[in-house]
Amino acid sequence: VVREGGGAEEGVGPGGGVECLSVKLHLPEVEEASEVEVELSCEELLLTAAGKYRCALLLPRPVELAPLLCRFETRRRIMSVALRCVGGGAALDGEAGGGAASEAARREREAR
Repeated sequence: VVREGGGAEEGVGPGGGVECLSVKLHLPEVEEASEVEVELSCEELLLTAAGKYRCALLLPRPVELAPLLCRFETRRRIMSVALRCVGGGAALDGEAGGGAASEAARREREAR
């Protein structure tokens, strides 16, 4: 689940003018946070749990490289990541945010 908008995480208040993305992933086969590796670029979130999950998510907007929040809820087995959007907030598509270069990078990662 990816949601856009202002958030309450880490001091980002509603109406504060800060745009962020919230990503939540249900990982029923993961028992603890140490099993999950999260990598972040300004355009993509990559989550892996060795032998269990590999999720490459192209983000709809560019984000800061340091997440506002990255938490694994052990009881519910949900990974939550909050990301602060940067720039003018233009959506990443074929015309903005690198287009062909981003697509080529995505294909290369999928081939691995």
